Amino acid sequence: METPYTPNPERAMNAAALAWDRLTRGGPAMFSGQVAIYRHLAHRLRGQRVVDVGCGMGIGTNVLAHWGCLALGLDISEESLRVARALYPELTFVPWDITR
Repeated sequence: METPYTPNPERAMNAAALAWDRLTRGGPAMFSGQVAIYRHLAHRLRGQRVVDVGCGMGIGTNVLAHWGCLALGLDISEESLRVARALYPELTFVPWDITR
């Protein structure tokens, strides 16, 4: 029997703290494989509108925008979006539940 998911409001902030620490201390905020995928997509879609569904803290959305995409981040978590907006105020992040 599966254990039901229990939301933990600290989870998003702990992840945000880790990402912020990596960003400010020069470490990677994403794994190199993830960056390679986003970079590949950005090069193929440069100049086009791209929606990053499940953007979390916006790191991937930022990578897409950095490499020339008109990126929009969507996520269900208001906590993650709050962090994304703080990290990347020039980008647009929208709360969205893709299951509805």
